[in-house]
Amino acid sequence: SDSTAGMVIVSPGQRKQALRVLRAVDNGDDVLAEVVNVGEGGELRVKARVDGATLQGVLREVSPEDHPAHRGTKQHQPSVIVIGAGFAGLAAADELHNLGCKVVVLEARDRVGGRCHTADVGGRLVDLGAGWIHGVHGNPLAALAKKHGADLYEVPSSALIHGADGAPVSRADDELVERTFNALLRRAQDEAFDKDTDESLGHKLDNLLEGEGGLSTAAQKHIFQWHCANVEYSTSTDIHNLSVRNWAVDDAHAFGGEHCLVKQGYESIARALARGLDVRLGHEVAAVRHSFDDRRGCTVALAPPKGGA
Repeated sequence: SDSTAGMVIVSPGQRKQALRVLRAVDNGDDVLAEVVNVGEGGELRVKARVDGATLQGVLREVSPEDHPAHRGTKQHQPSVIVIGAGFAGLAAADELHNLGCKVVVLEARDRVGGRCHTADVGGRLVDLGAGWIHGVHGNPLAALAKKHGADLYEVPSSALIHGADGAPVSRADDELVERTFNALLRRAQDEAFDKDTDESLGHKLDNLLEGEGGLSTAAQKHIFQWHCANVEYSTSTDIHNLSVRNWAVDDAHAFGGEHCLVKQGYESIARALARGLDVRLGHEVAAVRHSFDDRRGCTVALAPPKGGA
């Protein structure tokens, strides 16, 4: 029978299992979860708020032999190989490890993190790959950073633009070009939805700017190009490759809140995820051979060491 009454406190003894089912992070506190309904088998369908994220799942009693803590024997302990120590691979390995599996992570590089790579450049940490946490409200990456003690730096919404000579551009030019760019961007999108055809965002902005008479100084043109480059930075492609109708389609699904950088670098979160896992660096996978044997789902063949060593 369905029930929406009451709240349930997950006890410390149940915390790890409950949090794993809820896809939450174990921050050491009891989790306050609202009972959504009770299934025919007695399982509790619950939802909870943890670190600002709404999490849903099923809580149920498990028999001792099925509990992760009792899956340590070879008979009950599945062996899993995860290929790649990027965020997806490490998160999968961590989940499987906590469910009682024997997990080995194979990574071809000499580091974890995948496309998240933090380099020391002149004593400063610089993220060469992924670098932003876009919106902290309900963002699992923000929760993960908090769990592992990473410091987030909120990036101001306004930026001071410098010219090629290193001097700040004039405020008057900055404000004029920003208003012009934003107005043309809105107009480009409005006109795109008034007709059935699509076109390049960059081409559309070029035409609209030309129709308005352009900009009067070289400094203003350079600032306009900065705004175009800022769009390219966030979309990872040339502005002329973007669809004027669909380039910002993901905005409707974005997380709310501040946009932040990780002071210790994105890779620090990956290293924290890798702690306690059997991660083998420098292990390049050459092939995966599948089998119909229930005891052996697949065989992973490693590439020979480079240089014949």
